[in-house]
Amino acid sequence: MKLSKLTIAQRQQRGLYVVSDRHAASDPLLQLGAHLSLSGIVRVLDCGNRADMYLIARTLRPLTADPVSAMRNIRLSRAFTCYQVETLLSRCDALEQVPVLVLDFLSTFTDESVSDDEVQRLFHDSVAHLRRLSGRNIVMVGVKPLTDVISKRVDLLTELMRLCDDFVRLNELETLTAEAAEQLSLL
Repeated sequence: MKLSKLTIAQRQQRGLYVVSDRHAASDPLLQLGAHLSLSGIVRVLDCGNRADMYLIARTLRPLTADPVSAMRNIRLSRAFTCYQVETLLSRCDALEQVPVLVLDFLSTFTDESVSDDEVQRLFHDSVAHLRRLSGRNIVMVGVKPLTDVISKRVDLLTELMRLCDDFVRLNELETLTAEAAEQLSLL
């Protein structure tokens, strides 16, 4: 599935979609953000410090004669802790008909210096914000494959998958096969 090929109707629909890929689907979501920025404002919340604006610029260059105007439509915020994720999502609650892309959503919730109870509280609050947002906007959340999530917090991904409208895996099987092929034999 190529996310940038979403039809106009699909881009304007509402819902919470979780996209899983090796690097939390950051590149495909950023490319989607570039395409969406051609027709209006796009809200990007970067939880894993993965927002490569050069990738967006390279994606836009062949699509428009004025990539700068399209880039101005991208509203980027970075969150480095699970506390910041919850706060930024709470500030997005009023958005209406604005695509929201969340990069590497679970990365900040795997911080072992935050207690399990606090992570659970912040995660549930954040997911509640995502659900409210998805009632008025298309919300795409990037996550790493289940195998890459810390086992102690794997229940967060399971719960997010349960609560979303759709779950899409991109290239995970290919990635896992390629990684296995790259490993050298010990014997």
